[in-house]
Formats: sequence, C-alpha cells, structure tokens
Amino acid sequence: SFGKESGIISEVKAIQKIGNSMYLGTSSGLVKFNSDSRSFQPLPGNNTGMVINLVADGDDLIVPGQQLQVVRGSKTITLNGPDDGSRPVYAFIPKQHPNLLLVGSNQGLLEYRRGLSKDFPWEYKGKIPGVDKSNGYIYIFEENDGTIFYLVTGKIYALNVTKEVLASDSQSVI
Repeated sequence: SFGKESGIISEVKAIQKIGNSMYLGTSSGLVKFNSDSRSFQPLPGNNTGMVINLVADGDDLIVPGQQLQVVRGSKTITLNGPDDGSRPVYAFIPKQHPNLLLVGSNQGLLEYRRGLSKDFPWEYKGKIPGVDKSNGYIYIFEENDGTIFYLVTGKIYALNVTKEVLASDSQSVI
C-alpha cells in the first residue's frame, strides 16, 4: 500500500497507468511513481494545482489542470488554448471520434483535434457553441451509439459531432 511515507501528501483524485509508469492526479498536482525510490514524486514543469482527471492516449498522458498538458515519457508538452483564463478541468477522447479531444473548463467546453506533428499532438480549435460557463464540475460521457453528453452546472446536454463542426443542443436534455 501507498500513503504519506511514499510521497502521497494530498488527496488522490485520479490514477492512470501508461506503460510501466503510474501517475496520480492529486489536490496538489501531478505525481509519478519512481520505482527506484518506491515513492511518488512531482514531475518538474507539470501542473501543480488540483488535477482531478487523467486521460491515457496511447503512450501519452493528457493532464488537465492549471494548463492542458501532455506527458510523453520524460517530456511535457503544454497545449495552446484560449486566452480568456480558461482552466482545463476534465478531458475526454470519445471512442467513436478518437481524433477529437473535449476539454471541460471554467469558461465552457473546448475542442481540440489531433495535431499533425509529434511536437503538438493536439490543436486547439475553439469553444463549442451553446455551452455555458461552468462554476462547477464538468463531466463528459459517450453512449454506445457515439452520442456524447456533458454535464455542466446541473444540466445534461447532448453534443452533435460531425467531421468538421461541433455544436451543442442548447436545450438541456434532462
């Protein structure tokens, strides 16, 4: 078992394994298990604020936090986003749309598309129209038929996904 003696000094919010590496999203940032010292240690240059969601993307780890980052081995890539103070909270790659990355933020739902280079694996496309700013937690899920729903500030909305355009049904479905 792991606890304070193994470097876990704040509340664990998320856990993800990529290859042989184990990562924790905690209330004080991202930590990675170091097998030599058998302890969890912060990664330099990575999110230091609360991290409640980690997403595996092949050999990459997507980390929403103070910034949206991708951890690739020992390298961290900070992704571009809007210049409006958006703080990424929750990231999601739909199974039926693997080239789409949806990111819930305090300023709305953000759209990223898989990039064309390894240096920038995801390209910011914009905010999805019809999504309210969030004062609370955002959660995104996908039905078996590919329909994507998101929960924001107590409402559940449907997301229409096409190849070129994302649009929200601005009416709550529930």
